[in-house]
Amino acid sequence: MHMPGMDGLKVAQRIRAIHLPTEPIILMLSSNDLKPQLERLKVLGLDAYLVKPVRRMELFEAIRRLLDNDNRRSRNPISDHRTGELISGDAVMRILVADDSPDNRLLIQGYLRREPHQVAFAENGRMAVDKFIAQPYDLIFMDMQMPELDGLDATRMIREWERKHGKRPSLIIALTASVLDEDVRGALAAGCNAHIGKPLTKQVILNAIRMASIIVLDARRQENSDDGGFYAAESVIERH
Repeated sequence: MHMPGMDGLKVAQRIRAIHLPTEPIILMLSSNDLKPQLERLKVLGLDAYLVKPVRRMELFEAIRRLLDNDNRRSRNPISDHRTGELISGDAVMRILVADDSPDNRLLIQGYLRREPHQVAFAENGRMAVDKFIAQPYDLIFMDMQMPELDGLDATRMIREWERKHGKRPSLIIALTASVLDEDVRGALAAGCNAHIGKPLTKQVILNAIRMASIIVLDARRQENSDDGGFYAAESVIERH
């Protein structure tokens, strides 16, 4: 993206302006997070971007998925995301992480550094509920043990607010150090869609987000087609 003389965005713009018989894939490489420029990148006709440093397998996977995508030249943005930041406004989710542990918040923030999603954090259940009511989220990682208001009560309050206002249920994934059956059942009974036991690992968090994005995208498509409905998250997200 950053080059002397002419930067990568200008190069991409000129390539697209030529209107070649076969449009090349343009994969932008940048040292900075380009989420704030997502709309501009789509306008310029970029297919994807990756944040440097880029690992070999990450680059190969991004290229493979772009080459395999039949809709690359259509007017519809790429809607599937596995490696890097494939450019799709539809694929971007609003994620809330509610956890009173600064270490866990920092850990998840690091896990999601390369993801295109908008991520916010809450230090307790009360703050999580307030943030959700101010602007609902697609996915919430909800710690069950928090001060002021625990994850169980926070989840119940969110579900009640959704029912009262006729809102599509957001996905809520419980985070807890306990994986006892009674604790898992308690989280699900409170309204959580799935359960992840601590300590948290990057792969488990990313897998949960990818499964959630499938559900959210499908729900958005159904809403746009006036079909309504929403798949139960526990049927798609693997419980841990």
